Amino acid sequence: MDLLTLPIGAQFAKPPAPADGARKVIVAAYQRSLDALQRGDADAAMQIDTTDWVSITVGQKPRTRQEMEPFIRRDIASMKPPAQKGDPRSRTRSPCGTARLRRWCQESSLAIS
Repeated sequence: MDLLTLPIGAQFAKPPAPADGARKVIVAAYQRSLDALQRGDADAAMQIDTTDWVSITVGQKPRTRQEMEPFIRRDIASMKPPAQKGDPRSRTRSPCGTARLRRWCQESSLAIS
């Protein structure tokens, strides 16, 4: 099909931006990780991180994935499954709320200001 046989305006339509494809890949990876967290599957949840991933907190030494992995696995194992729809407890705060995050950071020598 050449430009003369295209519908009016089609020759001026923008092709999808390369960032759109990358965005979809990133969102899909995050969704897989979140789904794995809901199942309590630490291996699948941690697939989003590369082996050279480093946790950096201001004022502290960087920690490698290998250093953080035991803490992450422990926390995933201790998470409660989400309440089922219609369950009166479904309106409570997430088990990963602020207090839990603060406690995890204290136990793993991280600081939250």
